[in-house]
Amino acid sequence: FFVLAGIWTRWPGGARDEKRRRNARQVLANGGVAGLGAMLALLGFQESGTMVMAGTFAAAAADTWATEWGRAFGGAPLSLRTGKRTEPGVSGAVSLTGTVASLLGAASVATALWSVQLLTIFPVILITAAGFIGAAADSIAGARLQAVWQMPDGGTTEHGSKAGDDAVMVRGVRWIDNDVVNGIATATGAISAVLLINIW
Repeated sequence: FFVLAGIWTRWPGGARDEKRRRNARQVLANGGVAGLGAMLALLGFQESGTMVMAGTFAAAAADTWATEWGRAFGGAPLSLRTGKRTEPGVSGAVSLTGTVASLLGAASVATALWSVQLLTIFPVILITAAGFIGAAADSIAGARLQAVWQMPDGGTTEHGSKAGDDAVMVRGVRWIDNDVVNGIATATGAISAVLLINIW
């Protein structure tokens, strides 16, 4: 997950060229649920803990791959909020390229678990599905819940803290930013993994 995500976020072009350092909040949003899975495994709930961790990282990978591949190759994505084309990188927008990348990203984590014999073939499919569901939750939350701010110059941003004191929130929920959306995605991936494994 970390190696491939690092490669995709450093592809040439656009925002991916920026040097970005993760803060504690971002790490918690992407890996906090996986940490809970690790604790479950240490407490003796090996299968549930593994599924929580697998679903978390599959969702995080699916989201990262979709975002980076979509920016690089997806063209103008479709907004889930308006149904219209929008700029690449906007939360809550999807493209065919990003959707395929999302499936591949989730599958990369599931396949890694299979390669070290933590999963058999059938659970690989379920973990891939769980990761894809988590990434879909990310897109829906980004479109419907994430706060968007309008700046004095008329532009909009999803980063209220960077928009300045004169920025006005135009939609979404004030406390829901990209980190919270990522947390929703990873939690959804984890829950989906546990549910799918127990159902099938």
